Amino acid sequence: MIRKFFYFFRWPIILYILGIFFSLFKIWSYFPWIDIPMHILGGFVVAYSFTLILTFLDSKKLMKIKSKLVYFFIILSSVALITVFWEFYEFILTYFFNLGMQGTLVDTMCDLFLGLLGAMFLFIFKKIKI
Repeated sequence: MIRKFFYFFRWPIILYILGIFFSLFKIWSYFPWIDIPMHILGGFVVAYSFTLILTFLDSKKLMKIKSKLVYFFIILSSVALITVFWEFYEFILTYFFNLGMQGTLVDTMCDLFLGLLGAMFLFIFKKIKI
């Protein structure tokens, strides 16, 4: 069961560990712009993880999604939920532990948008099969 979980979520876990690495070595301070590709990449890898889950459920005959539009909205909604949870996580770390992860309201809205943009990139990437 742990192996299956790691298989589905290995890329988000790796990205999270990379974020911890960036925090420990103050990379965010030296390169604040790196926040933008990290949020896009976060949305991309979370969307990828949910495509793996949907593929697994389809292979086990537990769920069949015939419509590409429904598939898109399931992935986009899942990524939206995770990005909202991520922003709550940043807020809690800032509010209770004063770690300074939460920026302004504009930063938060931009982070949410970038996560969804990453998910849309994955959908376009899979549809076009670059």
